[in-house]
Amino acid sequence: MAEDDPLYAVLGQAAAMGMIADGDTFRPEDPITRDECMKICCTAAGYDVKAELLGGYPTGYRTAANRSGVSDGIGGAETEITGEEAWIFLWNTLNTEVLEPVAYGGETTQYGARDGETVLAQLYDIYTAEGILNANEYAALGQREMTGTAGWAEIDGVRFALEYQEANRYLGYRVRGYYRLEEQKQTLVY
Repeated sequence: MAEDDPLYAVLGQAAAMGMIADGDTFRPEDPITRDECMKICCTAAGYDVKAELLGGYPTGYRTAANRSGVSDGIGGAETEITGEEAWIFLWNTLNTEVLEPVAYGGETTQYGARDGETVLAQLYDIYTAEGILNANEYAALGQREMTGTAGWAEIDGVRFALEYQEANRYLGYRVRGYYRLEEQKQTLVY
């Protein structure tokens, strides 16, 4: 690949991160297999070391993808992924807890996931809140002091500033919300 190719820098970065092999050829027109996609996604979420300990490519990556949730919702016997499966892999990877070194000792390194520290959080500082939406701008479940508080919602007792106004539609529903930490408050963005 020529250095003036628009993908040259991106592929160099992906190779430096271990997401793709640093090889002699690049085949953008070839279909990607599930195993290749699992390797890319596991590496992006920090599960490559664990996958190598579990047997390497491809079986170790399959196991790591299954255990981490990266391959949730992917099935079938075809080896090439579909466009829909690519989106599922991407979604799962963004919402997977990042695995990173947490303790060093001699030749042994222990890896663990930080609670709530997903790929999405590391890349964009966006975190996840899950639970019952028990208050919004118009009503509250059992908490009258939150009722009618413009610009706020509550998921399982945690207050969020509202950027995403659609949250007002889901009172009493089990939801997954995405929020940013901004100047002493958590802002619900989706």
